[in-house]
Amino acid sequence: MLGPGAQVLAALAAVVVLGALIGTGLHHLADQADDPQPRHTPITSGHSPQPTPTPSPSVQPSLSAEDQALKDAALTTPAPERPTGMDQFTPEGAIATAEYLLSLYPYVYATGDLEAWHEYCPESAALCGSVATLVTDLHSSGGWADPWTQEVLIREYSVPTGENPSTGVRLTLQSEPVTLHSADGTVLSHEAPGQETFTALYVWNGTRWTLSEGEFTS
Repeated sequence: MLGPGAQVLAALAAVVVLGALIGTGLHHLADQADDPQPRHTPITSGHSPQPTPTPSPSVQPSLSAEDQALKDAALTTPAPERPTGMDQFTPEGAIATAEYLLSLYPYVYATGDLEAWHEYCPESAALCGSVATLVTDLHSSGGWADPWTQEVLIREYSVPTGENPSTGVRLTLQSEPVTLHSADGTVLSHEAPGQETFTALYVWNGTRWTLSEGEFTS
């Protein structure tokens, strides 16, 4: 699904082409689409919408009661729980890390809190740095995002090889609408529901998996 995040995805595509890296040797988990009765696990997630924030005014504009309620709800969004086993040196641990990062997307956009995001998605990675910059710009201007959810439909992974020591994870997602607001409550962007794929490479640093390269495609 292309929309407000299209500029981010275009920039990432120029940096990394992950399909070629993990497109071969992909393994399906038990709850994949080829399972006659797949077990879909709802998680809070999202993609990287790109806001166009206005300069931060000295005094924030007043919000309507409805918009103030939306902003208050966004800023108090609870942090997602870390999946069991995500810090294990296994393909399942890498997949759990990928799902955790997805669950952090709506949280960081809603609250502006990037602490947990940076633990598993360092700013040195293009995707991670782009999200951090967009979130910081949005909230420093007084804006926010309404929390949204996504459902993981398919989970795939590739194991490290001699040429590529990273573990690849590909998640196919179904997204709910994504809405970003400016400081005065104006809708900056609104992405309609859609299906997309989150593909990324993860490296093990001795204690946890961290994303090294990633992109979203629709």
